[in-house]
Amino acid sequence: MEEFVSACVVALLLCCFLVFSVASYRHFDPKVRSSGNELIRYFSLAATIGLCGLFALRWPAPIWGAIGAGGLAFLSLALFRASVRAVPSGILHVAFTDGSPDQLMTQGIYGRIRNPLYTSYLTYWFAWVFALAIHPASLIVFAGFILLYSRAIAQEERVLAARFRDDYAAYMSMAGRFLPRLLGRSG
Repeated sequence: MEEFVSACVVALLLCCFLVFSVASYRHFDPKVRSSGNELIRYFSLAATIGLCGLFALRWPAPIWGAIGAGGLAFLSLALFRASVRAVPSGILHVAFTDGSPDQLMTQGIYGRIRNPLYTSYLTYWFAWVFALAIHPASLIVFAGFILLYSRAIAQEERVLAARFRDDYAAYMSMAGRFLPRLLGRSG
């Protein structure tokens, strides 16, 4: 049973990575690239390969870890889909660039979470923490992506705040950075 569940979970996690990878060519402007964006791309590939190797060495995953990872992988895909569907043009801006949208995204999932794509990606990396039963390598990868995405978000927030000023300030008070704000404005 543990082997079957482990196989399903690793397949689901690889499916997440494949969806993110294909979408990066479909939904992000292919003419716009940055060194930070390339860092994310190559770090993601290397981390996924490394974590898959570690997963194989620790085969099979404990049932609690596999079930937790599977649930998080499904959540990651659902957040990703909701994020992409909420963008009317279907074209998203590339991390670590000065590009900004023509309008402030506040509809759909963006009404509750300012960075749902990053939340989706972090959920994927957190799924690996469960799949690997809280192995230190999975925690290091997860922490690394928190730092990397936080830097990208900080740059994006500066660009959006300059472009949309008071509207963006109001939006920041209503929608959380990675998680929904449950009680409106909070720290």
